[in-house]
Order: sequence, then structure tokens, then C-alpha cells
Amino acid sequence: MEQTGDLDTAAKIRLTVFSLVMLWGAALSVYFSRRIFDLRFGDHPLKFLPSGISYIMVAVYAFIILVLTMIPMYLFQMIALKKGVETYPKEARYGKLIMGIAFLIVLFLGVIVTEGTVYIPLLIFSLMWFASGQLCYIFQIKGEKL
Repeated sequence: MEQTGDLDTAAKIRLTVFSLVMLWGAALSVYFSRRIFDLRFGDHPLKFLPSGISYIMVAVYAFIILVLTMIPMYLFQMIALKKGVETYPKEARYGKLIMGIAFLIVLFLGVIVTEGTVYIPLLIFSLMWFASGQLCYIFQIKGEKL
């Protein structure tokens, strides 16, 4: 982040914490995608797995990811983005870049971990933490139109 020299220290700290939360969401997405992969194609897959069970598991895991990423994002929002905190569009651009990089990391690691078979749940899981980042941080930046 050498190019963030024109941002103040508080903005750099916010971006660092934001990147850690995004990596947390990425790790959850990859982990739960692997769980779905193990359920369907692992060493000991269930012989009789109704198709609805895997869809229910995807929905449950997606909800868990949403909750486990929204809680840190709301805490981050309450602590770092209090009223009176000056934020600028450049910070939002860096935040979007961090989210994009985290999304690419999830896709790359998810395809490797699940051997390219569980990509729809991986995308659903990624959208959960992506949405929490957008709602809680990027939309709060002053002057940024999305």
C-alpha cells in the first residue's frame, strides 16, 4: 500500500482493518465451499443424499457467512466511522480494490480446494461477505457514488 501516501493514518488503519475482515470472509467462503465439496464428493460422500439437503446446507452456510462477516463490519462501522470522521472517495476506491482482490483470491483458492466442482456455492458465499463490505463500509464513504 505504498500508493496510499496521500491518505491520513486513520484511513490507512480503516483500510487495513477492512482488508482483514475481507480476508476473514474469504476464508469462510473457501472453508464452507470445501465442506459442501466433502459432503457431495469427499472421501466418504453420503450414498443417499437428497438434492434438497445440499441446497439447504448452502443456504445455512451462506447465512452463517453473512452473520460472521456482518458482525465485524458493524463493529468496524461503529468504531471507525463515527460521526465526524472524515472519509473521502479515494478511500472508497482503495476499499473497492481490496474487495476485488479478496474476491479473486476466493475464486482462485475455492477452485483449487474444491477441484473446480463446487463453484455455485462458492459464488453465493462470496456474495455474502461482498455485500456486507459494500453495505457497511463502501457506502459510508462521503462523495462516492456506486
